[in-house]
Amino acid sequence: MSIGNNIAIIRILKGFKQDALARTLGLNQTSISALEKRNEINENLLINIAEALEVTASFIKNFDRAKMFKVINNPDKQVFPLSEQEDIAMNLEAKIIELYKRLLACEKEKFRKAIN
Repeated sequence: MSIGNNIAIIRILKGFKQDALARTLGLNQTSISALEKRNEINENLLINIAEALEVTASFIKNFDRAKMFKVINNPDKQVFPLSEQEDIAMNLEAKIIELYKRLLACEKEKFRKAIN
């Protein structure tokens, strides 16, 4: 998976719109859209993006969507080995799970209201 795609997924899961991330970085929305389509990104820019998203550049580079969904679908199972280096990733994973569950609950409520 590309670095740009990882940024897009993390941005969405953290609740940022492209425009908001762009303003934080001093760019425009079109630039963020283009970045999210790239396979590689300059290391300095990647660090700035990571800071804006409150993650590490390493987390963006190594982001694994399959593991994320495994955690979401099996929250009681330990999917990641625990280590000091992964504590930050685990905290983000917990936030992602929480956000996913809240979004799912909102969508279910919207659907329930729509059919009533």
